[in-house]
Amino acid sequence: MFALDEDTKEYYETLPKKLDEVGCNVILPSISIPIYGTPLYDKIKSERRLIDEDISHYEGDHVLFRHNNLSEEEIYEAYKRVNKIFYSWKNIFRRWIRFVKKQSVQESIPQFVLKVLISTVIYFKLSIFQKHHAEERVFNSKRTSTKKQSEKTFVSYQKEHFTVLPIN
Repeated sequence: MFALDEDTKEYYETLPKKLDEVGCNVILPSISIPIYGTPLYDKIKSERRLIDEDISHYEGDHVLFRHNNLSEEEIYEAYKRVNKIFYSWKNIFRRWIRFVKKQSVQESIPQFVLKVLISTVIYFKLSIFQKHHAEERVFNSKRTSTKKQSEKTFVSYQKEHFTVLPIN
């Protein structure tokens, strides 16, 4: 989870190494989402730090509030960097090899092979899904600031759904 109040630039710099040390095989990274009705939302709203209330941005790939210590760009760049490092093909294969090496035969050889094969398929499906998500939604996005995105969305919505009539 990115954009938590205790996050720092130093923490983001060390995060890929920490994930490797812990032995994570797959991560589902997300930028913190202050969902209406939650304590986080109440805190962010009361501190007037909410910068984006466009519900279409509440999917974990947008910075939605001002962080106390980091800029929107710093959070997003760290999110991008961690995704890029973690889901590089080199690291996907390295984690898979580490996973396979840790397996031990506790059943018949055919059952063991089936277990490793099924685990491998699941691992690669999750890894490829997350890598694809990052490539489509994170690496290739041409982000403007969240405020500009919200304004563009609102203007676009207005133009599509309303006719503006001159006042006489």
